[in-house]
Amino acid sequence: MNQTNYLAVKIENFNLPVVKVKQGEINFDLTEFENKIKDLTDVINEQQLNINNVDEFYNLRAKLNNFAKKINDDKIRIKKEYNQVYVNFENQVKKCKSLIENASEHLDRELKDFEEQQKQILREEYQKMWKDFGKESFIPYERIECLFGSKWFLKSTSKKKVLLEMVDINDNINKDVEILKNTIDDNKEFNLVLKNYYNSLDLSHELGEYAKWKNTIAQQIIEKEVIVEKVVEVEKPVKQQNIKTTNEELKFDGKTINALFSINAEESVIDYVEKILKDNNVKYQVRRNY
Repeated sequence: MNQTNYLAVKIENFNLPVVKVKQGEINFDLTEFENKIKDLTDVINEQQLNINNVDEFYNLRAKLNNFAKKINDDKIRIKKEYNQVYVNFENQVKKCKSLIENASEHLDRELKDFEEQQKQILREEYQKMWKDFGKESFIPYERIECLFGSKWFLKSTSKKKVLLEMVDINDNINKDVEILKNTIDDNKEFNLVLKNYYNSLDLSHELGEYAKWKNTIAQQIIEKEVIVEKVVEVEKPVKQQNIKTTNEELKFDGKTINALFSINAEESVIDYVEKILKDNNVKYQVRRNY
């Protein structure tokens, strides 16, 4: 029998030593003490307060309170003594438990180090298996393990099963790439989407992102065309109007007449004429026909 099996058997045969437990005992007889207390308190309860004995009442109350505290302190002391046997037993058991847990932690560290070493050995084998597919330059093994290898290091997972999963992963990647080629005609756009796909390995997501990007580009082109049309429209030549901007040539002789006339001109010209009339305090009516 090797040492570890020997230790396992030894642990199975370890038992807590026999501990004799009996009902806790406190030897006391408080009957006489209780009777004396009852007699005393009966007499106190019959006392009547008056102006002559108020000081005695204060003094008696203080003595009773101190007496009650002393009895309670004795109770606490006796309880501690009563529980001390269990406290000693509990402390010894805790010490033994701590020693066992420390030993278990040592074994746990050793096992974790061993499992990590075994995992690294498997990882190197899986890396070589994936490299045989010729995809390592585009999608490193670490990315494949991150996305698909959560169960590859379990004891219940065989290398054969991992190999079959890698074959499926590789086939699916090739199919996705073929779909991208058939979907995206522009070579630069294809390479950009392919690069993103190799990072995410999510065909639906990358096609969705590509469609949103194409829609954004199309919308920007439409907006640019609208802006160009507006600029062209604004830049159309507008017939210049020779309008005097001063009233220096106006002559005033104090006479007023009524004049009715119409103007057929651009709205800005009519607005300007109306402004001149206002500036010169000329009464007028304007009727605009649109």
